[in-house]
Amino acid sequence: MKLAPLVIIPSVFLFVGCGGLVPYQVAVEASHPGARIEANNDYVGVAPVTITVMGDKDGTFHGEGWYVIRAMPEPGATNQNVQIKRFWRGGWFQPEASIPKRIYFDMTLPTEDDSRLNFNNSK
Repeated sequence: MKLAPLVIIPSVFLFVGCGGLVPYQVAVEASHPGARIEANNDYVGVAPVTITVMGDKDGTFHGEGWYVIRAMPEPGATNQNVQIKRFWRGGWFQPEASIPKRIYFDMTLPTEDDSRLNFNNSK
């Protein structure tokens, strides 16, 4: 029965030692200042803005599915389109995207069709 502690102790270190999220600061800019910025459908500010993204210690996004950042033109703006940046947060044995230090939106580019993606961002 002396083998039981040898199995339990490594298991405890495996689950306890892996925890902990780290805040990362990400500068979000747009070609036209004043664009409304959303992260996972939550309003975070007007470009230029610095947002905090909670990630893993290795500098990657935490969680599963997509981390989505959108930039919407100011009301009444012409020749500007909604812009979307997507970052894969991983899944079961899938790699995660690295958290960038800066995200830039060119508001004059056409809007991408994101209807094919599942944006279920439940935690």
